[in-house]
Amino acid sequence: MDRTEKLKITHKDILLIAENTLFDVEYQPIFSIFSSPLIPPSSLVLLGYEAFPRFSINGFKYSPEEVFSACKDNEELLNMLEVLIKKIHFKKRPDKSVKVFINLSPQSFRSENARSFWINFLLEHQNYVVELIEPYSIKERESTLLFAEKLKANNICFAIDDFFKEGAVFSGKVVRMSKIIKLDMGIIEKVKNSSRFKSFISVFILKNVKKGKTIILEGVESKDDFTLALELGVSHCQGYFFSNSFVYSTAP
Repeated sequence: MDRTEKLKITHKDILLIAENTLFDVEYQPIFSIFSSPLIPPSSLVLLGYEAFPRFSINGFKYSPEEVFSACKDNEELLNMLEVLIKKIHFKKRPDKSVKVFINLSPQSFRSENARSFWINFLLEHQNYVVELIEPYSIKERESTLLFAEKLKANNICFAIDDFFKEGAVFSGKVVRMSKIIKLDMGIIEKVKNSSRFKSFISVFILKNVKKGKTIILEGVESKDDFTLALELGVSHCQGYFFSNSFVYSTAP
């Protein structure tokens, strides 16, 4: 029988992905927008690229969240997939002289052994930023803090990902330790709909930019979004408004 509906991913699907490298990689550029007047995107200064895996299973596209959620109860399978993806992210990066931003979720470093593994793995590479994906529980928040402390102790630059995302529970200590804060794309609509929220975010951004932190607004998809980024005072932004993303196939 032909499949007409997108089915839930199984462990068997994930093994197939890992064993046959069945995914592509997209590198989305992150640009500096300091020095403000509205200038064309081609004139912006490139900070780096965020690497995203793009999965296609049985003819259907699946988000990274859907794939990783399917193996969160199997630490061995999750780690096997994560390591493979990160190796490809480093190998296929468009330009080794430009930073690559790679994501790690709290499920990937729940144990001390896992945290130590990732530190050793990362120390083998250069010119990158680790994005700590938002934790959604007290336990995840604790493991994120422990991992952030290890990253800092080893002089590995890390960013907080999806900050201000509803339900996320980053600790204040991790925020203070991070050099880069990536604001969740969801704040764009919130800012457009609430002048009070816009004032709050603007003050937060100004305060942290003055501390020397890099503040990146994600999800910039239109000229209006870009104009808003300038109004908010973020130092950098990324999104599909900037059309020159690179997509690499892992196929031989």
